[in-house]
Amino acid sequence: MLNKTIELCFLNSGHSLKSELCSLFHVSNSYLKKYKKFLTKENDIKAKEKYRIPINIVNYGLVNPLYDGPQVKVLYEDEDFLVLSKPVKIHSHPLGYDESDNLLSFLRENGFDKVLWVNSKQYDRGLLHRLDFETSGVILLAKKQQIYEYVRNYPSDFFKQKVYLAIVNGKIEKTQTLVHYLSSCGKKKAKVKASQDDHPDAFRAECLVEPLDYHANNNLSLVRLKLKEGKRHQLRVQMAANKTPILGDPLYGTTPAQRMFLHSLSYEVFYQKKYSFQDHNLESFKNFFDLNSEF
Repeated sequence: MLNKTIELCFLNSGHSLKSELCSLFHVSNSYLKKYKKFLTKENDIKAKEKYRIPINIVNYGLVNPLYDGPQVKVLYEDEDFLVLSKPVKIHSHPLGYDESDNLLSFLRENGFDKVLWVNSKQYDRGLLHRLDFETSGVILLAKKQQIYEYVRNYPSDFFKQKVYLAIVNGKIEKTQTLVHYLSSCGKKKAKVKASQDDHPDAFRAECLVEPLDYHANNNLSLVRLKLKEGKRHQLRVQMAANKTPILGDPLYGTTPAQRMFLHSLSYEVFYQKKYSFQDHNLESFKNFFDLNSEF
């Protein structure tokens, strides 16, 4: 769908195609640069001439109403929050109208339109945090603009504790606190690196690692990971830096698997009162460990 276009013609002439698109669809010149191969006509528009325009430009800012992915479970809903169980290998939100494998398309397809009014000019809408494509579990959305803005401005007052479950390579024998300094690296800064030393622009990352079980035959440990706010890829890069990478992690791991075994298990937050949200959809984890005694 990335290359899908819509045929348009304009009644008036004289304006450049790019300036007309910016005016009609409220996109910026910088956004149009990614579609330069489609926008080859630099001269002024000729009235009634046909132009092929990428669907992402025509529908800029809109969420695709067709969802392409597994069923998403609603864990909790009230007048303030919507809490979902994100499946593995589904995006938290789209980056363009052509993407349909994301939670927001699920919401639009299933009549949760009001949720998408929050932060409506941005593609992450009312999401209060994100989960990586390969991560499953609890994810929260605000249903009111003032709640969204409060959480963005005061995250440490809102997020009290985040708990994840992971299967990692190697044996973890005792509870430990990992502390690293994280910074972006690699092509387009797609990866994160962890250092033991503080340095400018680094984020101090801390997580508590609690061992739950160990599978000697596969040399795998089941662990509970606890943190407060968290940053992009934090748990993944910290576990890799600890030489116990998450099983199936495509960026930081070493052992291929059917999925990346990182799951957002529970979130504790506070907004006028305390909330605790949990997601025990852990079927794939049961292929390696007996979870009945743990949960």
